[in-house]
Amino acid sequence: MDTTTRRRAPDTTRTEILDKALEVAAELGVLGFTLDAVAARTTVSKGAVLHHFPTKKALLAGMIDHLGEMHSDAVLAEAARDPEPYGRNARAYLRSVVNEPVTPQDVSIGRVVLAACAIDPSLSQRWNSWVTLPIRSARMTPCCCG
Repeated sequence: MDTTTRRRAPDTTRTEILDKALEVAAELGVLGFTLDAVAARTTVSKGAVLHHFPTKKALLAGMIDHLGEMHSDAVLAEAARDPEPYGRNARAYLRSVVNEPVTPQDVSIGRVVLAACAIDPSLSQRWNSWVTLPIRSARMTPCCCG
């Protein structure tokens, strides 16, 4: 009998859960966004989902961080393509936000995040810290005036 167990990398499992959470938010919206719905989409057990995200709030916080990382990565990638240093991050921020087409799925995900932020101010602060990260890292004001 083989007593070894095959374990997945925790980061891989966490990323899968977050990606599936975004799918659930995109397809089922605020009312359909539950831990059960997310667990049903993953290749791991509900227990594994709860191990990584013990509450719905923890999963929402994880989603906000996941979305924030994607947003920051997009801004930084756009900034890296800009040869002019003055105002680079501001232009990159605008390009990454304005030039991306908005899909109905994006709107649904946004509604889930907005509802979570409206219910829990700590989630709103978390989202704000991600959205303003490119601005803060460039040491400029949000209006790009200073």
